[in-house]
Amino acid sequence: MSRKYVSWICVVALLAVWVGQAMAAGPMPLVYYPFNELEGTVPDASGNGLDGAPNGGLELVAGGYDGRCYSFNGSNSYVELNRPVQDSFTLAAWIKTETTGLAGTQAYQGSGLFWSDVAGTANDFVVAVLGTKLSFFTGNPDASVNSNGDIVTSDWVHIAAVRDTAAGAISVYINGALDNSVAHANTGPLDAQPLLAIGANTLDSRYYTGLMDDVKIYDVALAEAEVRQAMKAGLRVEFASDPVPADGQGDVPRDVVLQWKAGEFAAAHDVYFGTSFDDVNTAGQANPLGALVSQGQSGTSYDP
Repeated sequence: MSRKYVSWICVVALLAVWVGQAMAAGPMPLVYYPFNELEGTVPDASGNGLDGAPNGGLELVAGGYDGRCYSFNGSNSYVELNRPVQDSFTLAAWIKTETTGLAGTQAYQGSGLFWSDVAGTANDFVVAVLGTKLSFFTGNPDASVNSNGDIVTSDWVHIAAVRDTAAGAISVYINGALDNSVAHANTGPLDAQPLLAIGANTLDSRYYTGLMDDVKIYDVALAEAEVRQAMKAGLRVEFASDPVPADGQGDVPRDVVLQWKAGEFAAAHDVYFGTSFDDVNTAGQANPLGALVSQGQSGTSYDP
């Protein structure tokens, strides 16, 4: 649903309002692939235009974590894009696989989930299924952090790899919980490889077999609470939703009380009300256009 919706002859808009830094929403992904469509490109839903290119036998299938998802065949399928991160970053996705990854001690030996690697010692990185574990490698000097928990479970599992240059650490998360972390002395940009592959280590032809959904890439190191938020499908649950009356509903009584579900990060809501869709859709606190009828209210209903 959009932030604003039409209800019979009135128009109501619900806009999340932030109160202080403590109430602010977490970071937005630099790249967001819902993996709900596959028609020549892999569309980036973040608004940053960082579409990916599908390769090999990549398939769009039903039964994703949220809607549809991509199926990777383990032999030639992957998504490729220009590498969008190099300093602190977070790589996150939902995966579902029953296929044990390739074995080894370093992530580049496993079945690639995220790959931006070159031959030899260099400033590069890889995230992979290593046996049944999640492994995150950064280079120069080579170091991998391997999970204690399994990610090959035949169920949907959320994985995240976090590089924090300020802390000098690389970490892996499983289902929103920190699983393991190691120190890494290299805090320079990991920019040796200009491309990023999702679902493969294309340098060594080490491919992921299984399903993947809701890929998010951040150009910051997420904290544990922020990783848990990143697990949720979609971009960010900050705006009001689930309006009553429903979006587009007809035959609404004139004396109806308007209600909504509060945005998860909202400290308060503004209510915009009027008979002109354009005015209500354009209005804001700085220019209310006569449509701002309740500002900064904590409740989730409005009686016109």
